Amino acid sequence: FNSQLRSMCWRLGSSLLRAKGKFYDYYLKEKDKYYQKYENQGVRIVPATSLPKKEGKRYEPQDMIAAGHIHNQALRKTIKLFLACLWLVWREAEGLPLTNPYAIDILKHQSLIDPWEMTDRLAKPPEKSREMERAIHEE
Repeated sequence: FNSQLRSMCWRLGSSLLRAKGKFYDYYLKEKDKYYQKYENQGVRIVPATSLPKKEGKRYEPQDMIAAGHIHNQALRKTIKLFLACLWLVWREAEGLPLTNPYAIDILKHQSLIDPWEMTDRLAKPPEKSREMERAIHEE
């Protein structure tokens, strides 16, 4: 565990939100998914200041969740997506073999988000990105 890296990732996530690019759009979609999930479960979404206190500390009862908690959940997913994209593009740039991202290989997610789709400026991906697709679909 690297606490310095963890802090840097949270700062990076905040910067991604401030930039209002494609990662911000992804964040908004994830945040909306979490809102819908909790609303469907009958959980009330409230500001942290509205949470009840127990022994002087605020806590989340079963039927409540803080809006900031949902923000952090969506931001965490956004940061993970950025790091997965960075990992794929970096390996590609170094000419290293590409494997499936962790979410596809280990967690068994079905859809792959192409790192080049997350770029905001028109950038021509290197020809090796086809190599990435082949590595992912060869299983």
